[in-house]
Amino acid sequence: SAQTGEAEIFLAKKDNEYGIIKYYYPKFQPKEDLIIKFHNLKHPDIITLFEYGEYNGRFFEIMEYAAGGTLSDKKTDGTYKYLPMSEQTVIQIVKETVNAFDFLHKQGVIHRDIKPGNLFFKNPNGTDLLIGDFGISSELDVDGGMSKRMTSNISRTDGYASPELYGVAKDDNKVKILIGPEVDYYALGITVFELLTAINPFAGRNPLHIMRDTIEGRVADDLLSRPEAKNFSSRLKNMIQGLLAVRHDKRWKYNEVS
Repeated sequence: SAQTGEAEIFLAKKDNEYGIIKYYYPKFQPKEDLIIKFHNLKHPDIITLFEYGEYNGRFFEIMEYAAGGTLSDKKTDGTYKYLPMSEQTVIQIVKETVNAFDFLHKQGVIHRDIKPGNLFFKNPNGTDLLIGDFGISSELDVDGGMSKRMTSNISRTDGYASPELYGVAKDDNKVKILIGPEVDYYALGITVFELLTAINPFAGRNPLHIMRDTIEGRVADDLLSRPEAKNFSSRLKNMIQGLLAVRHDKRWKYNEVS
């Protein structure tokens, strides 16, 4: 039913239950340690991974079907299916999202690519949020007390990427970045603005300009000074400002958002 850069996607049905089969191209295979972890993760706000394995030399995943699609889905006329959303709806989405964050981060999983296209509705009427697409996720050894880690996977989505994701360092002669759970909260701040306005604030912007504004902490003021934000409640403005804090140790997380 669809294709991505790494896999074919099929809608499947068995015994009146629908699922999604993600059938990876031969050279692509997700991190096995994360796949094993996801297979054992069960949370009402995270897409369930039912099964995984290999077929004809290609890796596959069978996962829960989100009948409502993504929050960024568009109708045939090119307009958004769900956006813009009311503040009440966005607040409910934020509640479900940070509940999922809290669970994931305690299990040592950082999503790293939160945006409307990776948030799904379980139901066709646009209710019951699910987080999906963990393709660039990273694992933390939380049992060992780890709250940050260096990774050589520097994949990111410009605009949604937090300032620390641009801070490249060298470790073991490899280019690496330092990441922690805070990166998911920063991306949520951008996502909230987009859900409220149906505007991608970085569309058409030069990636270097986006990087500079992100690192120098100009993003929150830019978003909140736009005409689309003038009717935001002070409650939502405060949350966006808190989520987009440049310093990860000052950024709003589960307790502040809740």
